[in-house]
Parts: sequence; structure tokens; C-alpha cells
Amino acid sequence: MENKEKEDMLKQRAFEFEVLRERAQTLEDQILNLEMKRNELEIVSGSLDEIKDKKDKEILVPLGSGVFLRGKLLESEKVLINVGANVIVEKSLEEAKNIITSQIEEIEKIEMQVKDEFTKYLVAMQKIQEEFEALQK
Repeated sequence: MENKEKEDMLKQRAFEFEVLRERAQTLEDQILNLEMKRNELEIVSGSLDEIKDKKDKEILVPLGSGVFLRGKLLESEKVLINVGANVIVEKSLEEAKNIITSQIEEIEKIEMQVKDEFTKYLVAMQKIQEEFEALQK
């Protein structure tokens, strides 16, 4: 292979590698976001278990950034849940748990798909790296 052809091939492979690297980074960010969302839902699920039969008990109501209000739990058998498009409906604890469980399962499914795609990008990057090294010899 001539030097010009080799140089062109190296540039092409470097460009392809960079495109794959950027996409892999995006997928890695998606994986982290999905993991955070799943963890948040698991905490909510646990909280739903904890409030059962705790009517009239004092609770801490989170406002955000580590700020809480003291409050009293007026209802422990029903919760208000956002079902999408900012529509909030009343659900029993069991119904809410089922919704949360379904959301966790959906996130886990998406997470597996994204991880599979991420792995494919890593394999493709490894192949280009090997080609790159072979061309430099």
C-alpha cells in the first residue's frame, strides 16, 4: 500500500473511530440517566411500602435540595401519581406500586438495549483500533 493510500486510510479510520467514540459517550450518558431513574423509582417503591398504615403519622416532605417540611400523612391508602402529560390521578398504593414496577421493568428493558448497543460500539472501536495499529506498521 502506498504512503498516500495508507495516510488516507488512517485518516478515514481516525474519523470513524471519533464518530464511534462520540456515540459511545452519548450511550454511556443514557445508561447513567436510566440507572438514576431506575434507582429513583426503586426508592419511591420502597417509600410506598413504608407509608402503608401510617395515617396521621408525622412525615418529612421533601421540597428539594435537602430542604424538608414537617407534615402529617392524611391519607395512607391512596396516592396521587403523574401518569403522563402532567395528568395526575389518584391510585391505591397497590395500583401505584404496579405502575412503578412497570416503569422499572420498562427502564430495565431499555437499559439492556442501550448497553447492548454500547457494547457493539466498543467492539467496533476495538476493531478500528486494531486496524489502525496494523496500518501503522
